[in-house]
Amino acid sequence: MRQPEDERKKETSAFNAEPVGARLTRGEAKTRVVKRRCSALTRKGKPCPNFPMLGKTKCNFHSGLASTAGMRGGRRRARFNHEELEPIAQPQNVQDVLRALGQVFSEVHGGKIEPRVANACAYLASGILQALSVGNFEERIAALEARHEAMRAETI
Repeated sequence: MRQPEDERKKETSAFNAEPVGARLTRGEAKTRVVKRRCSALTRKGKPCPNFPMLGKTKCNFHSGLASTAGMRGGRRRARFNHEELEPIAQPQNVQDVLRALGQVFSEVHGGKIEPRVANACAYLASGILQALSVGNFEERIAALEARHEAMRAETI
């Protein structure tokens, strides 16, 4: 059933300033369709370039709903309390690093720390393991050189 022309003019879409159902020729549609923008101003005082939400005059950021966006994660996104964490001793060998990584894993699983913090801990642990392996090689080379010098002194 067709609506009267007056009622069609009252309805407008969220993106177009033209009435819904208005009949335009192809040339008119290209020139007359003007997309509405958010009615708020930015911090710099310029008009907001975003499109408004459906049926509203403002975008998501200016409608007042942006402040609730950070609360979506709830407790999972909350910052952790440093006092509740168990201290981790400075690792001196590979077993200490593995023990610390196991503790970090259990704290992530228990919800005490965020996964991104654990990711940083794992990255640091890989650097510590590389430093320990280099230090281990230096000790082994020094022991081999001392042994070689002792064998050389015996033969002379």
